[in-house]
Amino acid sequence: MADSNDEGEVSSDNSAPGLDEFIDTRRQDRASKPSTEKTPATVEKVNIEAQRERTRTYLAAGLLGSLFISLIGIGFYIFRDTGSQVATDKERVNIHRELITIIWTSQVTLVSGALGFYFASERNNSDNS
Repeated sequence: MADSNDEGEVSSDNSAPGLDEFIDTRRQDRASKPSTEKTPATVEKVNIEAQRERTRTYLAAGLLGSLFISLIGIGFYIFRDTGSQVATDKERVNIHRELITIIWTSQVTLVSGALGFYFASERNNSDNS
């Protein structure tokens, strides 16, 4: 049972430690545990240039892959397109030509620019080394 003393504090036999005792206990626990924080001497150095080159390679491969897939897709569409009854063969040829012009040339321009930038920066890095 809880008893009260002259100062108005409640005490018991199974009471929780006071705030000061709790703080002291936590300080002792922290002091006895080894620090898990990395010090500057143990921090692993990251090779930024290697990661940059790997990223550029993945981007270049992805762009070339998308160009190849779109070429196959456009070719498949043109091959399978029988056209509607309204469109004549000449109109169908014009539609296919416009499709190739709009999609294919835009992608070739994008991929050429990206690959040109990739290889130019790669060459500049090897000249500086």
